[in-house]
Amino acid sequence: MRPEEIKKAVFQKIDENRDTITGWANDLLRMPELGFREVKTAGYMKRQFAALGLSDIREGLVLTGVSGRYAGAEHAGTVGVMGELDALVCEGHPYADPSTNAAHACGHYVQLTSVLGCALALRDYMQYLGGDVEFIAVPCEEGVSLDYRDYLEKERGLRLFGGKQEFIRRGYVNDLDAVVMMHTAPVPETVIDLPTGGRTFGGKKITIEGKAAHSGGESHLGVNALQCANLIISGINAIRETFRTEDLLNVNVILTEGGTSAGIIPGRAVLEVNIRAGSTDAVERAGSRIDRIAEGCAYALGADVKIRDYPGYLPLHDAGYLVDVMRENAEALIGKEHVSVTGGTPAIMTDTGDLSHCLPAVQASIGGGFYGMHHCRDFVMKDEEAAYILPVKLLAGAVVDLLADRAEKLKRVKESFDYPFGQEPAEEYAKRYGVSVPASNRGSQKLPDRSCGSQAPDRRCSAGTAEESRGTDASERGGGR
Repeated sequence: MRPEEIKKAVFQKIDENRDTITGWANDLLRMPELGFREVKTAGYMKRQFAALGLSDIREGLVLTGVSGRYAGAEHAGTVGVMGELDALVCEGHPYADPSTNAAHACGHYVQLTSVLGCALALRDYMQYLGGDVEFIAVPCEEGVSLDYRDYLEKERGLRLFGGKQEFIRRGYVNDLDAVVMMHTAPVPETVIDLPTGGRTFGGKKITIEGKAAHSGGESHLGVNALQCANLIISGINAIRETFRTEDLLNVNVILTEGGTSAGIIPGRAVLEVNIRAGSTDAVERAGSRIDRIAEGCAYALGADVKIRDYPGYLPLHDAGYLVDVMRENAEALIGKEHVSVTGGTPAIMTDTGDLSHCLPAVQASIGGGFYGMHHCRDFVMKDEEAAYILPVKLLAGAVVDLLADRAEKLKRVKESFDYPFGQEPAEEYAKRYGVSVPASNRGSQKLPDRSCGSQAPDRRCSAGTAEESRGTDASERGGGR
């Protein structure tokens, strides 16, 4: 069969199974879980993978990841179809979990629906394709709290804290030749954008240790850590007007600890800082200035300060010819006038950026399916066609194009890509973050116990292996008095 004939049959399969696809979406919407704790969602994906007849199903990848594959008539390459398992905290969302406030207010459940929909659509036509397809549900794109990061590092053997980042470090993407995926876009029109650039970010945890004292008669004996935190925030605000426009710099600071009683001068305060910019250099420059502010404010008030840096995500890297393949499919589905390719550094930050530095990867942004804004309680589905059906057709059509005709287009994708971390990216990628690569880069674990899926760290979870315990992802410095 010619590629267009295969796609016609695949799209007909999708249309015939709309109820199944929307049923998956409705199920997944109602089981939101936070990053690296997506136990129910992972179990659901595994069961659906098995029902769809996928082979080589693996589970427990970076705690909760799941994958399975279909084999083509030949094995000229492998295309990954990927979706993210996690939700985020969004109190008041109509589908929020009442126990955790987790909600799919960024639409990752749609990504998982597109993965299942593609598997359903392609199942009967793999004999016409020259390569394999791997379907992947990956944990934690939204990130986790800095305290939970510390737990994951010490007790669970993680070194990087985006699911795709750990997939790369552990070698789980080594046999993929390209990845296609999608994300919802919070715009009312049915449009498809293919971003070829993005922003990057880094995180900091600033811990201020003062001296607690009675806030009545002995306040003069205390060193107020909360006031020091306020001074640091004011210092950061004071330099905002010096941020260069071309750096696309944005700094957000929150206070996560600042005292336990109004009757006590706070002896400890903690700030979390998120630095977003158009380049890693801009993040590092801003980070150095924030460090000086924190250390200077602590010195001025007689407090101690510890600053710990946490890596963020790399910006999206241009996938070359793979973008053209996705664009052609998007234009065929909704018309050329509704499709765009966005270069530069749009306001998109995702660990797909890290993946796109290791192999050709495109994350299409699809609008028209939702009301509201990402990460907000008003983000809800409004149009099933745009939200659930169009993404499946886009990704399935791209897979057919890449693997039909003995995977000639996939070969061209690989030839056009510059591979910033080389053809075997795990080692070079790990060096970039100063972490180690596990001795065994590919394998499977059992899904964690349900105790590991709760919101709070559960010390009953087993620790990582000795091999996994080497290296660190974060640096820590002290300053102040």
